[in-house]
Amino acid sequence: PAPLMLSGGALSLGDTCLRAGTDSSRVCVQGDWSGSTGGQLAMRIQALSLQRLVADLEGQLDGELRGTLAADGALRGQGELELSAGQLRVAGGEGTQNMNFRGGKLDFSVAEGGLDATLVVEGEQQRLLRAELQLPALNRLPLPEPQPLQGRIQANLDDLSGLQALVPALEATAGSLRTDLQLAGTLQQPLLLGQLALLDGAADVPSAGLELRQIELRVDGDPAGQLAIAGGLASGPGRVDLSGRADLPGGGVALTITGNRLLAYNTPDVRALVSPELRLNWDSDVLNM
Repeated sequence: PAPLMLSGGALSLGDTCLRAGTDSSRVCVQGDWSGSTGGQLAMRIQALSLQRLVADLEGQLDGELRGTLAADGALRGQGELELSAGQLRVAGGEGTQNMNFRGGKLDFSVAEGGLDATLVVEGEQQRLLRAELQLPALNRLPLPEPQPLQGRIQANLDDLSGLQALVPALEATAGSLRTDLQLAGTLQQPLLLGQLALLDGAADVPSAGLELRQIELRVDGDPAGQLAIAGGLASGPGRVDLSGRADLPGGGVALTITGNRLLAYNTPDVRALVSPELRLNWDSDVLNM
């Protein structure tokens, strides 16, 4: 039984652990709360198998999280989570492929200066991801508004074949992803500065009989909160191209989609070629075509 104590205006939970099956995985929680003095919470994660979260993902998660909430609402905390080396199994038409990674780490702290967090994931040959996030006003409850946002996301994924493990409708995925984005603005109105580029992409959609090739997408953000969008793909004898802009502060999106003889469906019952000429505009919750 969990060592839980309740009394007028106070709650206390002793060290309580949940074990996963017969292995050494466990998650332990301990904490207390009082309306007059505030509360504290501590959590330990030991050898938690990633397969319990994603069936084809091997590895372990370990770490500790600690936090306090004062009676006046002041929020403090710190923690770290470590990801062991492991692999992602990807099933394809040519059998199962193993994609290895060397591990990763998440560090965060909440102090008077707000939230400061860093996430790093290392691939077998190079760093796959580094993400930094700062929320300078996240230091008490209820959260003050607005919440200023700062940060940076850098990603280098040379092989997107693992995407099909996350999107079961796809097979034979390929391509590379490059991202270097700075985060600004607020949580309510975030701004993205920098670039995201998907290059040499490919994917099969067996249910629709499609082989999508030459998939490209580029998104460029500027300090005014405008995103320039350009991309396209080929399917069958034709292709489709996309261009437009998104206004993050205003919430508006304007896109132009043009194509010629794009194979949109290809099964024994239906074969469809389309040549779209579309202009889409989303503004003030109204879609115009």
